[in-house]
Amino acid sequence: MFLLLLLSVLLYNTSQGKHEESEPQRLNHERYLPSSTWPSFTNKNGSYIYFMGLFLKYRTSATLAKHFQTPAEPAMFRAAILLAQRLNMTINGKQIAYHIEETSGCDVIEALNSTCVYIAEYQILGIVGPEYSTEAKTLASFGNRAGLPIIGYSTTEPELSDRYTYRTFYRLPPSDVIKALALLKLFQKYKWSFANVIYQGDSYGQGGLQALNEAFRGEVKISCSIRFDLLTDTIENLRRQLEVSPSRIVVVMANANVTTKILHLALEAGDILAPSFLWILTAGNSSMSIPHHQNINQLTGILMLRLVPPHTFDISTNTYLLNEALNIWKENDADSFHQNWPQLDVFALYAFDAIWMLILAFQELCQQNATNCLSFENHFDCFANHLTAGNELHRILQTMNFTGVTGLVQFGSNKTDRVDGIGAHYVIENIQPPRANSHRLQIVEVLRLNGTKLNITRNSETEWMPTGNRIRWPRKWDEAPTDYALLKACVLSKHVLIYLNHRYPSEVFSGKTLNITVYISPPFFMKTSSPDIHGQYLYEGYIHELLLLLKEKIGFNFTYTVASNETSYDELVECVQNRTCEIVIADLAITSSRQSKIDFSAPIYHNALRLVVRKSKQKTIDQFAFLKPFSLSLWLMIIGLIYMSSALFISIYEYQKTSNAVSENQETGNHVNERQKTKTNASEHQEMNNDANGHQETSNEPREHHEMSNDVTEYQETNNEANVHKETNNDANVHQETNNDANVHQETNNDTNAHQETNNDANVHQETNNDANLHQETSSRIYDKSKIKTFARSMYHTIGALMQRGSELQAETVFGRIQTVIVWLMSVVMLALLTSNLTTYFVAQQGQPWLKSIDDLEMCRKVSCHRIGVIEHSQHEEYFLQEVTHNTPRNYYHLKHPKECYTKLLDGHIDVALADSSSAEYLTQKKYCRLELAGAPFGKTDFGVAIPKQWPYKKDLDAHILELRTSGVIEQRLEKYFQQKSCDVSNGNGPEYQNNPLTIFETSGLFIIFGILSSLNLISFVLSRKVILIRVEHFFNRFG
Repeated sequence: MFLLLLLSVLLYNTSQGKHEESEPQRLNHERYLPSSTWPSFTNKNGSYIYFMGLFLKYRTSATLAKHFQTPAEPAMFRAAILLAQRLNMTINGKQIAYHIEETSGCDVIEALNSTCVYIAEYQILGIVGPEYSTEAKTLASFGNRAGLPIIGYSTTEPELSDRYTYRTFYRLPPSDVIKALALLKLFQKYKWSFANVIYQGDSYGQGGLQALNEAFRGEVKISCSIRFDLLTDTIENLRRQLEVSPSRIVVVMANANVTTKILHLALEAGDILAPSFLWILTAGNSSMSIPHHQNINQLTGILMLRLVPPHTFDISTNTYLLNEALNIWKENDADSFHQNWPQLDVFALYAFDAIWMLILAFQELCQQNATNCLSFENHFDCFANHLTAGNELHRILQTMNFTGVTGLVQFGSNKTDRVDGIGAHYVIENIQPPRANSHRLQIVEVLRLNGTKLNITRNSETEWMPTGNRIRWPRKWDEAPTDYALLKACVLSKHVLIYLNHRYPSEVFSGKTLNITVYISPPFFMKTSSPDIHGQYLYEGYIHELLLLLKEKIGFNFTYTVASNETSYDELVECVQNRTCEIVIADLAITSSRQSKIDFSAPIYHNALRLVVRKSKQKTIDQFAFLKPFSLSLWLMIIGLIYMSSALFISIYEYQKTSNAVSENQETGNHVNERQKTKTNASEHQEMNNDANGHQETSNEPREHHEMSNDVTEYQETNNEANVHKETNNDANVHQETNNDANVHQETNNDTNAHQETNNDANVHQETNNDANLHQETSSRIYDKSKIKTFARSMYHTIGALMQRGSELQAETVFGRIQTVIVWLMSVVMLALLTSNLTTYFVAQQGQPWLKSIDDLEMCRKVSCHRIGVIEHSQHEEYFLQEVTHNTPRNYYHLKHPKECYTKLLDGHIDVALADSSSAEYLTQKKYCRLELAGAPFGKTDFGVAIPKQWPYKKDLDAHILELRTSGVIEQRLEKYFQQKSCDVSNGNGPEYQNNPLTIFETSGLFIIFGILSSLNLISFVLSRKVILIRVEHFFNRFG
């Protein structure tokens, strides 16, 4: 049983410092060797029908055996047959018997030959086994031809799940796919993302590796896969492969026997078990035997994944069958019987359910087809032998179900595995240090895979749950290890450290020692200006202080190797690639071409390239420089939003107000004219009456007027006749007197009318004067009858407000005047901004270098190529060739060392050099005061620690670099070296003016205020216009 895995390693005698045995130590299963009383059955008169069991040979040799088999599997197989006999279970009237054959586990032909021989001799109806997948695949193919059911009790290779390839094969344990998913849940629990896998070099091991790859896909990366050679029982460079891997977790996908050998090799190699690595073993059925070794305590902390019986998780099983089988086992082989049956190997239970499944299936088959259920065709020829009712049998096997000792047993037609992954119950066991006064390591169950879910899928809720027993991890006992290599020393409690110092190499607890290659390049790495008291120069600089911080934080050690000044950056990369240098820390840029050769840590400095030139007094300023303080978008915004919109608003206010006033005047004048016309008509009618009265008065004149009087009398009579219609008045004289009185009154009215006519003449003259005044006023108004002219005059008026000079045109409306004030306020602010920025711009332009940007060097159009200095074999050269010359051959000046960027400029050999911003800013401020930086930074990159591909400590180093950056410690060190200034700022090395004109964003608040004020003014105008319209309408309603 797997709980007793490696118990042989516990027999270590520390009291005398000697081995208790010179021979390889074995598990305590040796005392279970037979004598046993299991019955055997001979085929006499065909009274029995047989089932075959294929189990591994049980070796008793004193030397290390290649294969081991506990007695539990064949014992439970036999017990199932005997239990069927006790229960009087027969198949078509015949008793059930067994035949057991042993296999080596590696000789497929031997297993196939034994099967053929006994099928012909005993007419075998079904086979349980074999244990190993390699043999099972061959026998399953044979079963396809013969129609014989092959029931696997321990085979887990994923390939065997294919029903179309293995039509007559069935297996009870879960495949390695389920095992891989269980491991994924373990990695998810502890947030591990890297793993190494050691697999045995056959189809079983390769199938397990493939299952892990599929289960881990996208979540866990397999850093290194290591093959165990089954022919030589060796692994090539095991220690080297694990040490160079970035992961410190090792998963072993091998059977129990091969796992034993792998652990033996690991103990021999040294320092690849605890505390450096966490090992996870997946073999879970057979016992293991390991020879004693001096480093045996390195097994502490190993985790072992093991299948357990379902009753461990309180899953319903057939306890009656189990108890009866255990009693039969105890009766027939008491020496090998396990007193503590709950720890019974689960694969022995699978063996019981396998044979019980065959018995039930054949019983049902013979009930349906008693004639042919046990017959064979060509049974004398092994490969032509075929079960007559084979198809009917397999339909029964794929549809039947029963509750066995491992829970529900049920299969489907699509896979050879049990449906829904039932029967998969896993635990994790942990090898722990011995207890007090003991030298035996302990095996303790520490985790259980949640048994409430039958399916173990990638995204299921199934998870590993603690059992209450603490896990003793291999490095720090109370803390789960990381999945990557650590540079730091192992930090343990005092009593644990005393215990482990006697069992592990001392370097395990002292931390990793790194040989670091550095490069003299101020301010990153420099020698001190003066030696110490011993005459030796010390080191300083940003990189030096960064390493001291990492050393203090992590706990590793390091030594320096200083590269010569003649070494190029690309040669440093090659040094790491060839592993001549362990790691390189310098101002080495991370580029795509370098990343194809080596790896880099997290960035330690954000770098860019700069142009370095000599200081020059020849400065030129653009003829349109006065426009530079404002961006183009801002100029357009000022013109469009403030100027144009204000002109539009003012024109609307003035046009609407003045046109309304004219319309009202015209309407009022028309009304007066109508009243005047009415008065005039009345006057004319009165004059006609006066004329008639005049004729009446002349009736008292002399007779020469008598005829006229008669005419008047006739006219009067006509009037009298008209008056008769109005009232009955026969007295014409009385009526005449009344008319005479009216005539007197009419004369008075005539005098009044004459006076009115005089007044009318005066009014006409006044109107003429008013027209002249109106013409005079119109020349200073914004309003014009033409809307276009009104808008043009409004634009002219707005320009005057913007220039703060005003104009002869005046806004007459309140709203037009308010808008004018708003424009004037905006112009005050804009003018202030323009003035201040323009002054700053011109002052700054007097100190700008003669080169503006890297674009000035494109294709050497402004500077001759041979006057441009570029460091060869560097990122500067790579950038220059790709971005400046566009890979066109150019004869530029080759610089051998970064220092030459500055010396060649001062000597006059070159006019401009490409340098890193870090060193350029530092040196032009500290040492080379006659040089300055030109243009803006370009070609941004990062500096990182150069490390080999698959460097095991990369993840640990990255984590601590990022932690230092997040905490701000790195920024503090950068300020110490990159903000030092010794050169005179007035000489041109002061902070450069960044030619960034004001944009809309910086002045957006001004436009927001303008919009709010203008909107309020417009709303007020609209509301007031509505009130005016209401008043006009009321006026016309009143006088209309």
